[in-house]
Amino acid sequence: MTRSANTAPSQNGQPLAQSWADSTTVFAAAAPYLACGVTHARLANLNLASYAEAPSQSVWGLNFDAGQNQLVKWDGAYVGAQGAPNAPCAANLKSDFLKSDACANLVASGTAYDMDDPAWLINVSDQNRETCAYKFFSGFNMLGYNTMAGNPSLQKPQVAVLQQFQNQRGLPVSTLVTVDGLGQLDSLLVPREIKIAAVAATFPLYGRMQPLHRNDVSKNWVAYIYMLPMSVLPAHLRMGDVETTQCIWGQCLGFLQDANGVDLPCQQGGCYTTDLTVDYRFAGAYFDPRRNHAALPSAAADVGAVLHEYAHYLDAALGSTYPPNPLLGSVATSGFYDISYDMSQAQGACAPRRSTNPQDWITRYGFAGVPGGCMQGKVFIAEEWAEAFSMYVAAGRNFRAAKRRHCAEVQLAEDERVPEHRIRYGSPARRRERLQRRSRL
Repeated sequence: MTRSANTAPSQNGQPLAQSWADSTTVFAAAAPYLACGVTHARLANLNLASYAEAPSQSVWGLNFDAGQNQLVKWDGAYVGAQGAPNAPCAANLKSDFLKSDACANLVASGTAYDMDDPAWLINVSDQNRETCAYKFFSGFNMLGYNTMAGNPSLQKPQVAVLQQFQNQRGLPVSTLVTVDGLGQLDSLLVPREIKIAAVAATFPLYGRMQPLHRNDVSKNWVAYIYMLPMSVLPAHLRMGDVETTQCIWGQCLGFLQDANGVDLPCQQGGCYTTDLTVDYRFAGAYFDPRRNHAALPSAAADVGAVLHEYAHYLDAALGSTYPPNPLLGSVATSGFYDISYDMSQAQGACAPRRSTNPQDWITRYGFAGVPGGCMQGKVFIAEEWAEAFSMYVAAGRNFRAAKRRHCAEVQLAEDERVPEHRIRYGSPARRRERLQRRSRL
């Protein structure tokens, strides 16, 4: 099929519209339903009216060298078999993410794909979602692999994550996605899709999500990343649907856009809310089909970012409140900050550190923070709370286990009079206080 303006596929001299699916998409839509033994299509016929399975619609009839004819609409939507469906073929891909994908079905047919694709980068450093490499890269992201593995300037992350997968699964290590590797990726995605579906469906903006790029992660995966961390919070820290939407527009991770991808404007001074009576869409950070990016964070990092930004929203130290958004600025954090900063000398969100040792902070980013326009001798404090909140929610079991070990070893030191510097968790009293106070937050 052609969309060239000077090549007319019909008597009226008009090329096919952009909304029509091309041939690779049409054949990929039929691929999961083919009979075993199919090697090629013998005929593809566009019928405008006469298929009983799709009356008065433009439908492609695909005749293969085995099994029933397959019907696919002009836009790439699968209609069904012409007649009784074929018996399921074990060799066909099973995951929703891969089974109708042209890249995946090309590999499934026996053509290996090189993840070291020369078209991987565009605009010097942005990852190119138009490549098949990005489709498989997204699949690994959905399995929890670190898709930021390696330094992009030294090692190509799409190759690094493939080779980690190959090592773990006992596959030959190379830059190639093969039939065997694809089969294992597909078989792992099937239970993952089942596991995430229920939580994903509860995301308040599920019905308003911008369509994703065809090679991006699944819609359910984006919704799951946003909903899972919020669903484990205590009930009094869970936002209602409207506040969730306003938080995403404002402080929380993600974007609210109109149908053309333009970010919605604020309604008032201070920009606490936007107009939700308009036709708006949600686009996840790193998953906006109109914005390129240089890296795809792992799902764990993305969940951490969701929690981090929500912690800023809750932080009373930042001084923002707005009655229609009841959880905005609702958590009193001054006592928490006083563990790491001398809050008696605070000026707004700036205060002097009590220590210059980064290991006294939850993360290095919490220690370094971001430039906040503070006076000399003071630093912007808010990143420490956001990092601690994110880490505690995402790794609360680790925090509590560390606290139990710490308390047990301190008791051992007291009982045996062991010098404190010999105890693994026997750091100064301030650090003990810090851990205990954080465990109560």
